[in-house]
Amino acid sequence: MTDFGRMRYFMGIEVIHSDMGIFICQRRYAREMLVRFNMTECNLVRNPIVSGTEDDEGTSVDATKFKQVVGSLMYLAVTRPDLMFGVSLISRYMANPKASHLAATKRILRYVKGTIEYGILYQKGGKTEITTYSDSHYTKDLDDRQSTYRAYCNTQEQVTDIMTKAAKLEKFDKLRQMLRVVDITTIKAYKNRALSIE
Repeated sequence: MTDFGRMRYFMGIEVIHSDMGIFICQRRYAREMLVRFNMTECNLVRNPIVSGTEDDEGTSVDATKFKQVVGSLMYLAVTRPDLMFGVSLISRYMANPKASHLAATKRILRYVKGTIEYGILYQKGGKTEITTYSDSHYTKDLDDRQSTYRAYCNTQEQVTDIMTKAAKLEKFDKLRQMLRVVDITTIKAYKNRALSIE
């Protein structure tokens, strides 16, 4: 058996070890996805989904292409919990997607482009306790008034429900920070600072 050292890349997931802990991200996968779906020149947005938007009837779009985009976003969400709600919302329409659903999907891709360096930091020595339970909320589902599954992850500061509803930008940024979704430049800056001290 051969020791290849610390894992650096696995199934599209980049693994970066530092004194802060382990950082995982999918920069290469995200870039390839933007190229694949012709979104490399898109304008950036600060949040993946707009709160309060309702589904309009609209014209049908290519379901196969829509499923490819949604499936790719689902895999990216493995290391990007900030994408979870938007991806789960658009995945409801895979059977019969409309132009409005495609627009929402493109907005998520625009957000991905602006946050391509984001991932999850598992802090060294940090204690993370995850507690989940479910609930449903009939009146908040604007699309079809059906129940929506809610999953909560209890953090040390408060209960976050990033997977259940669109949040205002300020709250979204705070939730992203609490879930330790950070930009890789934070890790690189920390590594460079540590090297310069030595």
